[in-house]
Amino acid sequence: MFKRLRGEKPTITYIDKSTTINIADGQAHKDTVRLYTDDGVRDACRRVVAPLDREGIDLLEVRRGPVVLDAIRKEHVPCFLPVDSTDTETNLIDHTRPAVLEIVRLAFKEGIKSRFWDGAVEFEAEIKDKGFMERVERGEPFRKGDSLRVRLHSRTWRTEKGRLVSESTIPEVIEHVERRSPEQLSLD
Repeated sequence: MFKRLRGEKPTITYIDKSTTINIADGQAHKDTVRLYTDDGVRDACRRVVAPLDREGIDLLEVRRGPVVLDAIRKEHVPCFLPVDSTDTETNLIDHTRPAVLEIVRLAFKEGIKSRFWDGAVEFEAEIKDKGFMERVERGEPFRKGDSLRVRLHSRTWRTEKGRLVSESTIPEVIEHVERRSPEQLSLD
């Protein structure tokens, strides 16, 4: 797996209750993926291939009797360097879509989440659109029932301990849609 992924963190595309995990370029046993991302295991493997850093040693073979199970060459050594395993989360959903959201509570401070209603669920999301936040700072008026037409980025993942977590951000506010009062509605 070290050579196959060239030392990179695996991109897990699907996990179910089986023992196999679909990764970007094939499948791997879930215990293999767990060991691959474990810093202690990677460190031990790095020490095993360390002789390849020396002049004159170009090949390390793993054998069972006369049968070569695997061969590691000098150019494979970087694959055994530590992978960034501080974030061992598994993305289940990561997408951006257009949405219209009714404003429940608008946060005016960067890093603080606003509250929205999408017609079915109330949720929090941080607005990342700097241009929109500048308009708010300049005093763009809002009132109860106003909506925002946005690009909504949603991400859902499972932590290493199996906890399901979701997060929403708004990278772009396309339009501020003011609520129409009853007298503005046409009865034609």
